[in-house]
Amino acid sequence: MKIILSSLLFLFASNAFAEYRVFQLRLSRGAGEVREVLSTLDPYQYTTYYPVDPDVSVEYMDSWLCLGDTSGFREYCKKPNRQPAALNDSPETATQAQ
Repeated sequence: MKIILSSLLFLFASNAFAEYRVFQLRLSRGAGEVREVLSTLDPYQYTTYYPVDPDVSVEYMDSWLCLGDTSGFREYCKKPNRQPAALNDSPETATQAQ
């Protein structure tokens, strides 16, 4: 019975989907040195994982969700285009106009 259950679990686990979040971080030093970095680590995780000098500040700039995984050192997905929706296209304003 344990073997059957383990086999079923293994079969269903292969259909899992992965996703990850990409963070755009800005690393700046007091002397005006600025560098932008893409990472799967948020600003707090980044400073604990990588050795960052005390005079370097790590700022959160943006983040987005990617489907898939980063195994094999794959590149992160591109940032999606975000355009604000026009207020005129809202269903509520269309109903009020009638």
